[in-house]
Amino acid sequence: MKDQNLDYQWFENNKDSLFAQFPNKQLVISEEQVLGAFDTFEDALEFALSEMKAGEFIIQECTDADTNAYYYNHAVRFG
Repeated sequence: MKDQNLDYQWFENNKDSLFAQFPNKQLVISEEQVLGAFDTFEDALEFALSEMKAGEFIIQECTDADTNAYYYNHAVRFG
């Protein structure tokens, strides 16, 4: 299983430049890269799960404020 903390740390390290590119978007991040930027969390989640398995990505809101990451783990089931 990949370490999602690395993706979140990458987001934090690049937050300013990501916000300039993707202001107020929900970012799907995996392997320290943005795979998609969406207006809603639901759209980001739908895309991410169509491309990857839970636990292989994070969805992070890209704002100029401090926010928390949304982690998905194979052992956690939503819904």
